[in-house]
Amino acid sequence: MPKSESPVNRSEELNVLIIDKSEKIYREIQQLYKERDELVKAIEALDDPVENLIMRLYYINGHSIKEIERELPLSRRAIFYTKESAEEKILHTLHPPAL
Repeated sequence: MPKSESPVNRSEELNVLIIDKSEKIYREIQQLYKERDELVKAIEALDDPVENLIMRLYYINGHSIKEIERELPLSRRAIFYTKESAEEKILHTLHPPAL
């Protein structure tokens, strides 16, 4: 009859797994903070103040297009196109095309 694992060994294994998972989650959170900081810097670098404001409201504050429309004197279409234009500029800033 096989020996069953002792509760102490099983507990240690679970603790090791928990620590490993915690460290992985911590690294992932750190990476997300880094990416968020890069995005904030790219948004702040936008020359157009309306693009800057829309991107900040949408990506940093988590507003929907509808919420932005209520806050700004712009149509939904204008907000959408301004956001799209700013996204293109930010994309080129964060990932410049290869030469």
